[in-house]
Amino acid sequence: MITSVLTTVQAQRFIIVGGGSQKEKNDSTAKNQIRLSGSVYDSFTKAALKAHMTLMRRDSTVIDTTTCWMWSWGTSDSYYEFKVPRKPEHFIIKAECDGYHTGYINYDMKYIARNREFEMPRLLLKKKAEEDDIFAEGNLEGVVVTGTKVKIAYRGDTVVYNAAAFNLPEGSMLDGLVREMPGAELKDNGDIYINGKKVDYLTLNGKDFFKGNNKVMLDNLPYYTVQNVEVYDKSSKESEWKGEETTKKDYVMDVKLKREYNRGLLANIEGGLGTDDRYLGRFFGLYYTDHTRLSTFANTNNVNEDRKPGYEGDWTPANQPQGLRSTKQAGLNLTTENQDKNWEESFNTTFTWSDADDQTRTANERFADSGSIFSGSESWGRQKDFRFSAGNEFTLNVPIKLRFFNNVSYSNGNRTSESNDSTWRSSMINRTFNSGLNKYRTFNTGNNITWYKKLPWGDNLTMQFNISYNRNKPSDSFSRSLTEYLQTGESDYRDRYTDSHSESYTYSVVTEYAISLLNGWRIIPFFKYQQTYSSSHNMSYRLDRLSLIDNGPLTMENSFPALLRKNPCGPSDDYPTSRYSIASKANHNYQLSTINSQLPIGWLPSNEQLLSILDTDNSDTHTHFERGYRGGLYFTKQLGNDEGWLSLTLPIEKVDERMHYDDGVLDTIAHRTNLMFEPSFSWYRWGKNFKMVQYSMSMDKPDYASLMPTDDTTNPLVHTINNPHLKNRIDHTIYSSFSFRNDSTARRISLNANISLTQNAWGTRSSYDPQTGAYTYMQDNTNGNWNASAGIGYERPLGKARLFTIENDLSASYVHSVDFALATSPAPSEGGEGLANLSESSDAYQPGRPSPPSEGSGEVSKVNTFTTTEELHLKFQKDKLTLQVGGQVGWRHSTGSEESFQTINAWDYNYGLTAKYTIPWMNIDIATDLKMFSRRGYNSSMMNTDDLVWNASLSRSFFKGKLTAKLMAFDILHQLSSTQYSVNAQGRTETWHNCIPRYALLTLSYKFQKMPKGKKK
Repeated sequence: MITSVLTTVQAQRFIIVGGGSQKEKNDSTAKNQIRLSGSVYDSFTKAALKAHMTLMRRDSTVIDTTTCWMWSWGTSDSYYEFKVPRKPEHFIIKAECDGYHTGYINYDMKYIARNREFEMPRLLLKKKAEEDDIFAEGNLEGVVVTGTKVKIAYRGDTVVYNAAAFNLPEGSMLDGLVREMPGAELKDNGDIYINGKKVDYLTLNGKDFFKGNNKVMLDNLPYYTVQNVEVYDKSSKESEWKGEETTKKDYVMDVKLKREYNRGLLANIEGGLGTDDRYLGRFFGLYYTDHTRLSTFANTNNVNEDRKPGYEGDWTPANQPQGLRSTKQAGLNLTTENQDKNWEESFNTTFTWSDADDQTRTANERFADSGSIFSGSESWGRQKDFRFSAGNEFTLNVPIKLRFFNNVSYSNGNRTSESNDSTWRSSMINRTFNSGLNKYRTFNTGNNITWYKKLPWGDNLTMQFNISYNRNKPSDSFSRSLTEYLQTGESDYRDRYTDSHSESYTYSVVTEYAISLLNGWRIIPFFKYQQTYSSSHNMSYRLDRLSLIDNGPLTMENSFPALLRKNPCGPSDDYPTSRYSIASKANHNYQLSTINSQLPIGWLPSNEQLLSILDTDNSDTHTHFERGYRGGLYFTKQLGNDEGWLSLTLPIEKVDERMHYDDGVLDTIAHRTNLMFEPSFSWYRWGKNFKMVQYSMSMDKPDYASLMPTDDTTNPLVHTINNPHLKNRIDHTIYSSFSFRNDSTARRISLNANISLTQNAWGTRSSYDPQTGAYTYMQDNTNGNWNASAGIGYERPLGKARLFTIENDLSASYVHSVDFALATSPAPSEGGEGLANLSESSDAYQPGRPSPPSEGSGEVSKVNTFTTTEELHLKFQKDKLTLQVGGQVGWRHSTGSEESFQTINAWDYNYGLTAKYTIPWMNIDIATDLKMFSRRGYNSSMMNTDDLVWNASLSRSFFKGKLTAKLMAFDILHQLSSTQYSVNAQGRTETWHNCIPRYALLTLSYKFQKMPKGKKK
């Protein structure tokens, strides 16, 4: 019997459209019924057909009729279902489709047991059926929002966006369409939200496309190839494969290509040059057949910019791109299946080369009871790396269900850096000059095999094996630092090499047995065994302790050359960092005859010499062996006629760990056992009125190595002490989301609320030495941290023609944070050394070892922050004209328990407009946005700013749309600043980053298409 890949759960959600004869059944009726489901395809091309189905008894009397649902553009899957009494019987199923011979199935339903569904053999007919356009006038299977062009159709619980109805400039990519869709929000990292709900996966014609990396499709798929975009709750890949609902549905955004791009070859190439040496180039190619899709892309650019003129992007000055980035990337994606869909193969790979140049200047004020502590820093870094990743998934459906997944990733790179920083109050306390070099190479691989078997009595069995390996070698860092203590007149020079390579492996075996009950409940006992082994080698060497030939004094000119480069851009004079600029100290020489200053950073002596300069106080090796035993019960229930989902997970896990830790002083084998209980509950009601409530409890245990009674003094200004008594952190989260839709008015209302509570949060005890400016840190548990938030969104078109659309979003949040206040250490003559001598009575204290602080040794600091944000937009679109006006206002109120805390009552608001228009007689597309960003109420006058941002673009197509020229201009008024400001409970910070906030870019793009014979229009 040939088994269809399309499963019941894949398409049940569409029965409201495709199965017009099916009526909603209550639970008591469902117990006495069983579902017969199947699919109908073209016998030659295997394309899905929208056939009329008839269910008959053995004597040909008609029981029921329905019509297949097709959930792709004639090339993917169809689905039908019938519900019949739970008793043995012989059925005849008839399929009819215009232009095709009638097909029949004789099915003898015998052994029922606890089965709730039987999948019918695939029906294969001849000829190809025509396809319906859901946006065609008078042919809508659902309610359609009307207007000059239909933008949205509602098909059951699916929201369908008509790409042709949106006014986008020529040459736009998929990201431009997503930004324009009502209710959609696109983040800079590629995450997509629809009415506040995050999209789990972005797919192309129902198939994965560089899964987990939305930006590949968003940035490279041309807008002109898209027919529509569908958003809905889709059965997870696991549920599709198993043929029944085993997990909650995924919220997906599926991009449907136009019919002419479903078969044939498509290519798009673009290149551009701009001011300030900006450049851009990219290529995208797509080859499609009925059962194979091959896509490839390549791009190179140094613009470091994802936002586009004329869109509602986040042009807030604080979110300016940071640093200069040059990126080259290439990738390939292949998806194929056989005609009978008995197996499927999916492969993707990506190659990335990047070159980053980062320059930063920071000025900081940290609040303290004894008076604010000021610090300033300058840094420069250059990082070059290469990254490669590949993944392959093979799924076998007949004769057994097996799935193989393999992935591999590799990276290789280096980073060079130089920096200087200083600390002061009424006078300078310290200053430090640093230079560094990091070299790294990583390799990771993971493999998974899953076997699934549906048992004759309705239960199913799943077994899974996973294995992974990770290697990080080399992982070398070189650093040179010179620290001056101006209060004492002393200095500290360190030339350090650290080798921190590591490797690990993990394997696990998982078994699940799902018991299906007739009332719709499923009880799934599960067990997982996991074993992990890791080894870490952290050896630090003091190269400055070598006795080498003295080639003269170490000077800042020959040891820290990059720091002397004068940079005209930096923090403002009224927030003084430049008072202690390194450039003004370039005449200081430091006689350090124990080091050959002419040797470049990154040099290494012989192995014998290295061993003689091992920094035993900051070196360690450890191996970690872990066994985990996780078991429990998983309860699920499908609500109604696939109207929702209810699940309860009760897992308990025992984790046994053994660590061999050796740092030269402490050589021990430690053991610990943790019992982890992490229950979760979920309730979903999908459809056009979506409802969801979730609760989860998670437990995190501290890294075992961080519990060893030791410390780290690598940085002379930072002393970190481990806390062996640090407890597990427990997080409780309740999240709810509701959305309501009125099809006749296209009104949408969404509500969400969230509350989180953390037990035994990991706070940081801090101590400050006013003589040296050094800090001592130790993690410790604190309680009382919680936060809550709520929001409401509203959207609807206005007027009979619905040319106007109003969108409104209101949100509020409250955060109660608890951490340890900064303590000021007494002078050494008074017997204090920060946290190091706070409690020698602790049972973890050892001679020669720092001890953790005693209870009550650090005061608790509490900060309460309330924020509220209101965002309102009014949009107008008619033909090729789109206008939008609106703004956003946010208020933040923060109070703290510390006397030095300055209450914050601050406003951040913006307002402006965006416009897009096509000039008919010139066929030129214009897109522009103008927005004012303002801040008020901050204690620092330089943070109360106004920034007027204007961006624009012009584009025109030639040669019947094959060639497109586009000119883009960013920050035309040159108002964006590369300086950012932030204020929190601990203090305020001003940060400057190198970037190019204003530039223009001219691009040319060319598109090519080759269609198979018989497909050309």
